[in-house]
Amino acid sequence: MNNQKSGVFHYITVVLLYAVVIIFGIFIFKGYESIVSKNNDSDKIIVRSVIPYLNSSSFDNENSNNIYSNGILSYLNDMFFNPVNIVKNQIPLFKEYNNVKYNNHINFDENGREITKINSYNVDSNSIIKLNPEEKKGTEGLSVSKAFNKDLVKQLNEGKPEVLIYHSHTMEAYGAASDSADTSQSVIGVGGVLQDELKKYGIASIHDTTISRSYDESYNRSRNTVSEYLKKYGDFKIIIDLHRDSVPNKSAITATLNGESMAKIMFVTANNNPHAKDNHALIDEMNNMARKLFPGLSRGITCYRNGKNKSFNQDLSKNAFLIEVGSHVNTPKEAQTTAKYIARLIAEKINGKK
Repeated sequence: MNNQKSGVFHYITVVLLYAVVIIFGIFIFKGYESIVSKNNDSDKIIVRSVIPYLNSSSFDNENSNNIYSNGILSYLNDMFFNPVNIVKNQIPLFKEYNNVKYNNHINFDENGREITKINSYNVDSNSIIKLNPEEKKGTEGLSVSKAFNKDLVKQLNEGKPEVLIYHSHTMEAYGAASDSADTSQSVIGVGGVLQDELKKYGIASIHDTTISRSYDESYNRSRNTVSEYLKKYGDFKIIIDLHRDSVPNKSAITATLNGESMAKIMFVTANNNPHAKDNHALIDEMNNMARKLFPGLSRGITCYRNGKNKSFNQDLSKNAFLIEVGSHVNTPKEAQTTAKYIARLIAEKINGKK
């Protein structure tokens, strides 16, 4: 009996609460209707109070109808394509950081200060960065091999290239120029040194130096490039998309081996392609080899659940990977010095004992 009374009481309580909510809603609506009839901009004020994003000055001149259509459509566009703006408008604290931009390369403001970079694939909650132990423990007491090993040299066959080197972001540069078409300052210069060093080991390679100024279409363009080479030569033993990172701390991105200052490297791969297992196995082998021969050279491996353009185009080959050589704070010479050590790793993989 007591349970029945309790049930009825709860039922009546819920009904009364619903009634209060409905009455309150009607009251608010009538008040809103009255305000709107007196002030055409009042609805804009109310909508903006609910959606802080619409407080942006870009909507100041919108009429009441447009603030619904244009404003909310823009809100959805920014939600999916420009997370920086949406965060800044929803969290007032971030409005103070007016120099944040969403792009794929380093920019500078009118005072020469670096604009904060949010990279379209580097910022990813689904990525896993596996730093090598040397990054924390240091390399003191660990032996370092020489860059060149004459025991890995074989007869060169120019007609059968074994390595393909290309650059999705060909304008990435080092030193004062964050982006440059000057190949001596950019990742293309690093690729050129790598090709020359591979030749010393008897390893023929192709180095694609096509300059692309568009970051938006960079991976589509490089995909076409790699596809054409694959049609012409078949698969390669190693395919490298050579980039540079944007780590601002030079000490964290620079190593000294054999008395030479050089840029550290980071291997990058992704899971969204049918060759992911093979790609991972390859860079694991390369990274472990770097740790053994040149402790401190490799920072480790970054693995993304979803890489751009089908796993950074690594779906085209089981032997493909992306490598970041240093950062914009490194000098071109430091990055090019690193190329000698990368060549040794490749020679170990291709010419070494099986």
